[in-house]
Amino acid sequence: MLADGIHALVYPLLPVIAAELGLNYAQAGLVRAVFNTAGAAFQVPAGVAAEKLGEYLLISGGNAFLSAGLVAMSMVAAFSPFLLVTFFAGLGGNAQHPVGTGLISRVYEGRGRGQAVGTLNFSGDIGKLIAPLAAGLIASRWGWRWSLATMGIAGLGLALALWLMGRQIVAPVSAEVSSVRNSGEGSGPAGAGKTEPGASGEAVSTAGREGWGISRPWAFGALVLIGVLDSSVRGATLTLLPFLLDSRGFEIRVVSLILAVVFAGGAAGKFACGWIGDRWGTLAVIWLTEIATSVTAVAFLVTPFWAMLPLAVLFGFALNGTSSVLYAAVAGFVGPERRARAYGLYYTAAISASALSPVLYGWFGDRVGLVPAYAAGALATLLVLPLSAAVRRDLIV
Repeated sequence: MLADGIHALVYPLLPVIAAELGLNYAQAGLVRAVFNTAGAAFQVPAGVAAEKLGEYLLISGGNAFLSAGLVAMSMVAAFSPFLLVTFFAGLGGNAQHPVGTGLISRVYEGRGRGQAVGTLNFSGDIGKLIAPLAAGLIASRWGWRWSLATMGIAGLGLALALWLMGRQIVAPVSAEVSSVRNSGEGSGPAGAGKTEPGASGEAVSTAGREGWGISRPWAFGALVLIGVLDSSVRGATLTLLPFLLDSRGFEIRVVSLILAVVFAGGAAGKFACGWIGDRWGTLAVIWLTEIATSVTAVAFLVTPFWAMLPLAVLFGFALNGTSSVLYAAVAGFVGPERRARAYGLYYTAAISASALSPVLYGWFGDRVGLVPAYAAGALATLLVLPLSAAVRRDLIV
């Protein structure tokens, strides 16, 4: 909730930040790009460090750094130093995704993993629902600087509480693996002799894998590419949508409300799609959500005000629902003892795409106009369909 909420609260503030600092679409996209790039830079090292230091140290420390960065962002008056501070703030976001998802995936093995990972993502989207709405309300009364500062201070308190309450709950994966191996057990969450389903569903041992421990590298690479496409569309549409709504005459409070509803729909999508994916299969969920994302994103161009909130729910559900089944599918390619670093690799690619796409589509928007650039991002999600169909036999959650 904390990490995802902090990353999401910047979206509704972008138009007012851009207005005060005199930014164009590309520069506004660069703010998001720098924030997300910093959050992608050390995903793999964070995953590796978690194997030795423990997940809670990485998660709570990263969230504290991220929250402190918001306070620093609120104090900067010029664009260039604002970008620099934004980069350092984003560095704290490296731990949450690979470390948190790796932890949950090793605690929940087997058929229920998709629903467990979906529940984790659902909690993140609760943060995305609360934080942008709160940030928008504070900004509408006291300005965006007070909004960032207030949310950052609250985040520091929550990060401290997380560390105090959770540091003894789960042992580091290295200690768990060592304990299992010393006792000679071959089962359990980190057992050396654990088996996993192969491409056709047969059991494949994970014992003896070295390095990254990734089975079926070509299919894993395709899964990463699917995540890249999905994340790039999400980054582009969420960055340009506030400007689109602003161009249609909506005030910042209304824009914040619509985005909060988008994230609420996203929370429902992440929770429900993890459950649906366990029952219908990964490919079916990918196709359903990607087609719905494209249709609902384009609909924002013409939908009247009275239908905007229902549309926002559907858009958020589809936009974020895909990620739950993709995250769960990653665990099917690697054993528990190497899972955090594999998630780090996946998130590095996905978050980097989410970081670069606002700049690309912002640059495109400065040249051809806001509406064509937004529509291009909305339609780009359909590229996922043929790629996912090509590796459908490997997409086993």
